Amino acid sequence: GTLFDLEETPQETSVDPGVQVSKWVSNLLLSPVFDAQKQLGGRGVPSDEVFATLLASLDERGGKMTSVALARVLACPAMRLPGLLSKAARVLNVDGYDVLRRDDASDTIELNRDLLLKQFDLVE
Repeated sequence: GTLFDLEETPQETSVDPGVQVSKWVSNLLLSPVFDAQKQLGGRGVPSDEVFATLLASLDERGGKMTSVALARVLACPAMRLPGLLSKAARVLNVDGYDVLRRDDASDTIELNRDLLLKQFDLVE
């Protein structure tokens, strides 16, 4: 019936169809370390689709994006982006390492992919 068709439809609000998800992003989302970090992240942790879009978008752009551009890709209101990023950082910043960080001076979000791969025991 219709119910199952609706469940399979991707949520347009969380994923930009123009973003290609790399193998390392898929591996991260399936990793036991990522799963454990999500449990530690508490309530309101972003969905895997949001993480995939966030990481793939930053990766496509050399690991750095302005907060305005990132909010647009994530279909997230600009005023909610800091909260979303703080929750994502709690999951991604294993042992306090800055895998995902915001630079207020330049209003950019930076991803340290090499550090992320190391922290999550993923080798490319």
